[in-house]
Amino acid sequence: MSKSLSIDGESDAVLPGLLAGMFLRRRLIMKRLLFVFAICTAIAGCGGSSNAPVNGRIIGGGNTGGSSSSTSSGATVLSLGSGTGVAFMPGQIAVSSNSLAAGGSATLSVTLVDQNGQPYLQSAAVTFSSSCITLGRSLLQDGSGNAVSVITTTSGSATATYVARGCSGPDVITASASANGQSLTATASITVQPAQLGQVSFVSASPTVIGLKGTGIQETS
Repeated sequence: MSKSLSIDGESDAVLPGLLAGMFLRRRLIMKRLLFVFAICTAIAGCGGSSNAPVNGRIIGGGNTGGSSSSTSSGATVLSLGSGTGVAFMPGQIAVSSNSLAAGGSATLSVTLVDQNGQPYLQSAAVTFSSSCITLGRSLLQDGSGNAVSVITTTSGSATATYVARGCSGPDVITASASANGQSLTATASITVQPAQLGQVSFVSASPTVIGLKGTGIQETS
């Protein structure tokens, strides 16, 4: 008597179909695994999050990209110049007039801004200097008319008045500031015209007649 093989109660006639079904399911599972692996690899390679939904499920864990919850702030970078906003000119002193008559005056202005163009609102001292100022042929005055060399500001703006007092020719002015551990400078040039030479003319004399010594006539007038 011959015996028939069976798997889980199935006869020999059913065995090839079962084997074929198992093979197909295994190939399907392998394809899905390869698909999932390819997606995870692509997402990680692009710097994205590995928490990508695949077939309604979340694969992987953790955030591999994007912004961190804590950020480190960089140091404030300052500039000294003239103007504000988009009109800011680094390294330049704003001068109301670049040419002065002898004894004339001009307003000097500088602004201190950060890397975003915003005024630096901490205390800062701005020093104005030039050859004529050093020689005493020009001086600086604050808003009250007091002679100064340093302007202290907490608004990001410093203004002084330059007064020519005997200076003649071009005078290069330098504004220097030290703030937030940074040394900054800005410059401008003012040309002072030479003073006009005076002339001697007769106005009056009393007495109108003077004489030589020994003549008996008054000798001085």
